[in-house]
Amino acid sequence: MRREDIKKKVTLKDIAKAAGVSVSAVSFALNNKGSLNPETKTKILKIAQELGYTPERELKKTYTIGLVISDVTNPFYPAVVIGVESVLLKHGYSLFLCNTDYDPDLGCTSIKRFIDRNVDGVIIMTNRLDDSVIELLKLYNIPVLVFDRNIEGLDVSGLLVDFQSGISEAVTHLVNLGHTDIAIITGPLDLETAQARLRAFKMALKRYHIDLPEDRIFEGDFKMRSGEEAMRKILKLDPRPTAVFASNDMMAIGALREAQNQGLRIPEDISIVGLDDIMMASYVNPSLTTVVFPQQEVGTKAAELILRAIEKGEKAVSYIHTYLVIRKSTGPAPIK
Repeated sequence: MRREDIKKKVTLKDIAKAAGVSVSAVSFALNNKGSLNPETKTKILKIAQELGYTPERELKKTYTIGLVISDVTNPFYPAVVIGVESVLLKHGYSLFLCNTDYDPDLGCTSIKRFIDRNVDGVIIMTNRLDDSVIELLKLYNIPVLVFDRNIEGLDVSGLLVDFQSGISEAVTHLVNLGHTDIAIITGPLDLETAQARLRAFKMALKRYHIDLPEDRIFEGDFKMRSGEEAMRKILKLDPRPTAVFASNDMMAIGALREAQNQGLRIPEDISIVGLDDIMMASYVNPSLTTVVFPQQEVGTKAAELILRAIEKGEKAVSYIHTYLVIRKSTGPAPIK
């Protein structure tokens, strides 16, 4: 074989030259360290892939999957994990679970651990990981499934959520009960999923020619305490909204609790709707009307998609549909 026929191994220096950065910056990007901004890191990792850089990695199959979630204390996730494991166990796979508590640095550390453990695939269920993390996994040829976020241009498997169907049902239910002044408690608006839920809510209101003023939008953090804090602010409004839609059940339960603590009757004085249908939603008093986000289905579909990517090399996209379940926390709008 002639020397010129031997493919030259791509070095960090080659990547640095092509990216217009230092060799140390390339090293930081490849090892998921340092304080590079996400855009620079993503650029370096994409160029590394284009040049054909191959990190050293044992290619032995481990029959393990990494799962990254946002908040292990959120009752949404246990059923999701059960769904994931129910599929993986049937196929002989084990699960590594990492919780980020919405901290991107913890998320990056989790991904590095997954790479070090030589996992066969990764399921990402947090909005607080930027594209550079996905590019790093792709560089190591680790299949990725991304949940509930935009996957345009990422070239990975995706499990997306149709919030519009369930939230539209919720708004229709409230409007049919006479509610036209409806406030919303959102999740953190730097998260794609929080923006998607707010967007769906606005679109559903628009269908009934109902505006959503800025003073009817209250930003929470998907945790119960933020629902309480938002409801305190809502109850000070004059006129007061007759209904509240919370973007997840934890905030809805917090809002319900705060309203009751202030002496209001639910739903006679104010109606409350949540989203998720966690187990607690049917046990609070009154039981919570909520948009069902089928958690176990999320888990099983996510596992099926990542196994399809691992075993068949197929990158597929699937959807989770939402719908309303009516319980006791909604009723006719009070006469003002």
